[in-house]
Amino acid sequence: MSNAERANPGSTAGLCATCEHCRVIRARRSTFYMCQRSFTDVRFPKYPRLPVVQCIGYTPGAPTDESS
Repeated sequence: MSNAERANPGSTAGLCATCEHCRVIRARRSTFYMCQRSFTDVRFPKYPRLPVVQCIGYTPGAPTDESS
């Protein structure tokens, strides 16, 4: 991971970093981006391969942050 990615981890997540359907889960050494649309629509993977550059379910907004 580069210094730029450490400073702004959302930059490596693509669209998920600014989607309202994303839930950011922070662990001690990792950050996961969970798509909450996956609970109601099978077309969306629970943990999409990053960076997401195109998504039919993308809705601009602030992702939910859940620190653990």
